[in-house]
Amino acid sequence: MYDKRAELDEFLCESIAGSISDVSYLRHNDRLVEIGCGTVQIGSQLHRLSNYSGFHTSLGMLDQFNAKYPDLNGSIFRSDGNLPWLFEDNSVKVIFSSRALHWLDVDHVVKETYRVSKPREAYLFVGRIERSPDFWGKTFANICINRRTKIEFYP
Repeated sequence: MYDKRAELDEFLCESIAGSISDVSYLRHNDRLVEIGCGTVQIGSQLHRLSNYSGFHTSLGMLDQFNAKYPDLNGSIFRSDGNLPWLFEDNSVKVIFSSRALHWLDVDHVVKETYRVSKPREAYLFVGRIERSPDFWGKTFANICINRRTKIEFYP
């Protein structure tokens, strides 16, 4: 039901995954984390390009994922993005979220992004945030200055 409402066809999901891979110079063994992975429409494509993990709070969406992509079991788990993320410090090259970060506490997202991101080679890709255009840029600018981490923003 959600997949139909989201209207993300396979070609679009492949294009998004390919763009993320190209911009971040993603290699197959690089850790990529999707926050709010839902039914893993885009994540199923990202999984082909990286060491992919995704998490979501909705058991219903994750059940849809498990039925549709049984070969990805183990890389997706149920977790609340407002709790500590289940990734080691300095271990993630790419953090991706499409239509989910607006549900999370901004300070917590910043803290966890800073903690799990690899120094000097981390990328953050965000889509459809319902906040002012400069909100995330200003928030993450402090991380970039303090940590010298490369975080890029794409529409």
